[in-house]
Amino acid sequence: VQESGLVPLVTLLEVTEPLTREHVVAALANLTMDSTNDDSIVAAGALQSLVALLKDQSIRTQEHAAICLRNLSTNADIKVKIVQKGGLSALVHLLHSEDIVVQEPALWRC
Repeated sequence: VQESGLVPLVTLLEVTEPLTREHVVAALANLTMDSTNDDSIVAAGALQSLVALLKDQSIRTQEHAAICLRNLSTNADIKVKIVQKGGLSALVHLLHSEDIVVQEPALWRC
């Protein structure tokens, strides 16, 4: 984040290679564990991609995207933006997944 690597990282969320997407969203999940990164992640344009990745074919990508959104949602302003981008309905959809690994991070702070 401090070295201006966030925008290129967020851009990689849009690649078509599934494993790359999975690794990138996992890296972002790690970054969201530190709330001082939240505004920078949102400013880099990550929210729309993260919401879209909740519907990815990869369970791991879905899991990491849900973790990102759960962590970002601790900020009230960002939580509103997540809902505005369709994140709440996408997270509710994940609750119907047969995979508990996806269900758990979908239980975010509403």
